[in-house]
Amino acid sequence: MSSIQHQSPVMCSVHRDSPMTEQPGGPIPPFSTIYIERSPLEKQAKEAIEQPGCLLRIKSPKKMGKSSLIGQVKTHAIGLGYRIVHLDLHRVDSNILTNLNSFLRWFCKTLSYQLQLECELEDYWNEDIGSKISCTAYLYNYILEKLETPLLLVISEIDCLFEHPQIYQDFLLLLRSWYEEAKQEESIQKLRLILSHSTEIYIPLKIHQSPFNVGLVLQLTPLNLQQTQALVHCYGFSSTLSETITNQLYEWVNGHPYLTQLALYHLVKQIEVNSETPEVKLAHLIEESVTLSGIYSDHLRRCLIHLKQNQELATAFQYVVEIDDAITLDPILAYQLESLGLVTLIGNKVICSCQLYRQYFRTYKLDIIDQHPLIHHLRQLEKQNLTLKSLSETDELTGLANRRWFNNMIEQEWQRLGHQNNSLSLLLVDIDYFKVYNDLYGHPAGDVCLQKIAQALTECVNRSTDLVSRYGGEEFAILLPMSNNQGGVQVAQRIQKQIKALQITVKNSQIICFPEDVVTVSIGVASIIPSSDFNWRDLVEAADRSLYESKRTGRNRITVSQTFSRLNE
Repeated sequence: MSSIQHQSPVMCSVHRDSPMTEQPGGPIPPFSTIYIERSPLEKQAKEAIEQPGCLLRIKSPKKMGKSSLIGQVKTHAIGLGYRIVHLDLHRVDSNILTNLNSFLRWFCKTLSYQLQLECELEDYWNEDIGSKISCTAYLYNYILEKLETPLLLVISEIDCLFEHPQIYQDFLLLLRSWYEEAKQEESIQKLRLILSHSTEIYIPLKIHQSPFNVGLVLQLTPLNLQQTQALVHCYGFSSTLSETITNQLYEWVNGHPYLTQLALYHLVKQIEVNSETPEVKLAHLIEESVTLSGIYSDHLRRCLIHLKQNQELATAFQYVVEIDDAITLDPILAYQLESLGLVTLIGNKVICSCQLYRQYFRTYKLDIIDQHPLIHHLRQLEKQNLTLKSLSETDELTGLANRRWFNNMIEQEWQRLGHQNNSLSLLLVDIDYFKVYNDLYGHPAGDVCLQKIAQALTECVNRSTDLVSRYGGEEFAILLPMSNNQGGVQVAQRIQKQIKALQITVKNSQIICFPEDVVTVSIGVASIIPSSDFNWRDLVEAADRSLYESKRTGRNRITVSQTFSRLNE
């Protein structure tokens, strides 16, 4: 049996002047102890700005860490000797946004000001040839000519321009032209562009796709389980506590960086003045977080406002939160809900992003939404679908999911966890010498044995995302999302203990080679972080080979696959 070595986490102490004692919400400084890298995003961004004439776009819903990532990239650029200009379009005066000419003049003057160059705009500005050509001439022939090193130009909150179509359409076309020309003209390859924007703006503007599809795009994702645990460690919790806190938080907010950090901040603050244990205090925070006075009230209220402004979108999301499984929506509605960060895409289906959203929007329904005829119709269809699903995807004898449903779920989880860079574990469980048991005691007794073991397996998993299924005959499959080899082994050990405790006795076990005097099981464990280099069938094959090894070496044992061990390190 393979063993898993557990390394003690590095602990971080919390000081009064630490960023951990500040209310979360703003960018995390580049060298902060609580900045958690979301590999490979940082690496991709840093490598991108090293390419001549690059254009990097960073997008996500609000509070996902765009500004913090930009801070990391700017620090890297300083190390490379680049000059840096950062234009935050939130700071542009409204009178400048009245027309393209005034905006581009502001753009050129601000470049000069931040680079500490004399403004010579009037020497290049010509009303007869237009503001776009004048702006380009000033950038190419003056700004870039003056610089000896590359210029990293960061334009953040560019979504502020989306409300001014008379500006943003021409300005984005201008940026595109600079990017395209840099592929051919070496003289302007010193310009490196980063644009960032929040995707919520798509909703009020009725934009059904990104308004600027050029360059390398990085869409920020939630923290995975390991990254969440790293953040918990940095808030000073012990190894024992960190796993419990991580699991509770991850199941509730699914790795949302701001929501996770906010909970940890309040948890640390309350522990300082309260004698309750961290586990109890976190449970209280989570329980109260869906109330109007909870720690997430402002964030949830903003989500609610977005939905109230679009009844069709609100109706669709009300349907999403009432169904626990992934469902199919109109593609445009699915895209808009993902832009708000309210759903996660799984193939062509969507599922609510986290339990916090599900519980909040189940509790605070909008009356006009709840009574909408579409909701009633969808509920009736869902009841019919659930009945059909029960008939076609459930094993009749054990009540577990059948092989067909297992195949469907592992494919969905493969896509979801691959997107999140999270691990997926699979256990294949086989009843030792079950055919012999059937011959000794008859098929009715064999059926009872299968039913008891199915129930025991169900009791050994404790998360709503885990799946226990009858894989075939006397073999069962257990799918453990967000679990590595160590987690899989822990579940496997519980299973062996639980099944022995059933005391399904076997007479004359030594004569007929049963491992013990009671029914036992052999288990194969495999774990992987899904990627395009493999598919879910590779994971099944690895678990099956481990199960075969358990049976070959005497049965009644657990074998862990080493096929993907390097990938999971």
